[in-house]
Amino acid sequence: MWPIRERPGERHQDSREECPVKCRQELRDDVNVNVVNVTGSGVMIVAIEGRVDGSTAQRFQRVLGAVADAGPQGMVLDLADLTYISSAALRVLLGLTKAQARKGGTLTVCSVPDSLRKVFEVSGFDQIIPVHDSQAEALAACAR
Repeated sequence: MWPIRERPGERHQDSREECPVKCRQELRDDVNVNVVNVTGSGVMIVAIEGRVDGSTAQRFQRVLGAVADAGPQGMVLDLADLTYISSAALRVLLGLTKAQARKGGTLTVCSVPDSLRKVFEVSGFDQIIPVHDSQAEALAACAR
C-alpha cells in the first residue's frame, strides 16, 4: 500500500514509484478511503473503512470520482472494514458503477460484512454491483 501523501503524482519518500491518486483520504474521523493496489491490468483496489453516511457521502463521491478519473480499467472496493453505508452512499456507488461502464471498466465490491451484505441484497444493489467474497474473486471478475 502506498503511504499517505499530499498531492497526486508526488513521489513517495521510500519509492521511485508515483501513485496515480491521493492514496489515503480521511473524509472525517470515522471514514477513510485507501488505495491499496493497482494491478498490472489496471484494476485499482480501494479499501473503505468506517461509516459512510449522509454527512460524508458528497465527499465520498468526490474522492471515489478522483480515483476513477485516474484511469483504472476497473475498481474493486474492499468493504471488509466498512461498518455502515447509507442510501446516499449507495447512490454514490451506483453513479460510480455507471461511470466505470461508460469508459469500459467495471466496479465490484468484495469482503462485504454480513450486516452490509443484507443492505445490498434488500436494496437490490447486489443485482447492479457484483458482490464477491474476496479480493481474488473480484479481481478475477474484473479480468473477464
